[in-house]
Amino acid sequence: MSRNTRPRRNFLGWRALMLCGAGRDRDVLTQQLQRLGIVPVVVDAMSEPVAQEPCDLVFIDVDVGRHSPALGGGVDIPQDRPVLALIGSDVPSAVEWVIEQGACGYLVKPIRGTGILASLVIACHVFEERTTSTRTISELRHRLKARQLVCSAAIRIIDVFGIGEDEAFHVLKIGSMERRTTVEDLAAMIVSGELSVQALGSDVEARRLRV
Repeated sequence: MSRNTRPRRNFLGWRALMLCGAGRDRDVLTQQLQRLGIVPVVVDAMSEPVAQEPCDLVFIDVDVGRHSPALGGGVDIPQDRPVLALIGSDVPSAVEWVIEQGACGYLVKPIRGTGILASLVIACHVFEERTTSTRTISELRHRLKARQLVCSAAIRIIDVFGIGEDEAFHVLKIGSMERRTTVEDLAAMIVSGELSVQALGSDVEARRLRV
């Protein structure tokens, strides 16, 4: 989402897992979520462990969640959904616990009807930004690892055939074409010992005969 684009959300039909005890805060939040078209799935955080429900959002009452048998038992906080904390205290241990849960936003108790929609939109935006960043970092790490494998394989080819760097990469390219695989996968086979460097010599020769 562009930073210049105004966030727009339609939460109709979403399911919100609510890990909180009974009381006014839960009642107010439930009512406001229903007005937004969100289906509240309430889990009494002080009750016995229950089976986790499918959801699109998660609300955690910090005051009871830190000591809840439900959180320590049958309910695992989804890591692939936006998490919002219900905070009633500024003590460091409570704030640290919220961070550990990977919360993307929070609501201050006592819960009021105003501000819930804004908190939801911001939390979803933060979650999407975080997810995009995580995916990008993972892809970059994968590319870096693949590049390292290719370089390692090229060095082995240089040592065996006594050729230059450009020629070594060309040998990898030809070998991957002969085996109908990617250069990265071929390099991994060479580095792992699954394929010997000498085997690429016949690939190069066969390629030359067909040209």
